[in-house]
Amino acid sequence: MTSILYNKIKFITMVSFLLLLTSCGLKVGNVDLGKMYDTASAVSDASKAFSVEDEEKLSRVISSRLLGASKYYDNKLTQEYVSNVGQYLAMQLPEQKYKWHFVVLEDEMFNAYTAPAGMVFINTGLLEQLTSEAQLAAILAHEIIHAYRSHHMHTIQS
Repeated sequence: MTSILYNKIKFITMVSFLLLLTSCGLKVGNVDLGKMYDTASAVSDASKAFSVEDEEKLSRVISSRLLGASKYYDNKLTQEYVSNVGQYLAMQLPEQKYKWHFVVLEDEMFNAYTAPAGMVFINTGLLEQLTSEAQLAAILAHEIIHAYRSHHMHTIQS
């Protein structure tokens, strides 16, 4: 029970921090978080629920900015492996509302990201520290749930 509460507090803290920083025009590397937030705000209408199409539109913007700021990891075997693990996990969801994509980015940062509508990114800096498929599965499952539960869209609405 405490881990659930901890995860909720951690998520709220990260989102609040992100929203605070984006309002200040923060750039992380080549990614302008302020522009990403502005784009998300332009897509949103807080009085209505988001459609899958709305999520896909926002996902294309966020994903293109991430891919523009980070280098695609040019290792077909690794990309396929990560994608296969992610696809297997996504197939276990009770509802298939997205076409899932899993991308490895060549970046030393120890991180993974999710864009709305089933776009999941994992950095080589994190991937290189993993010692088992179970660890990879845990990270991808965590990111999958963010997209599946539309956490990005709920954050924009609130």
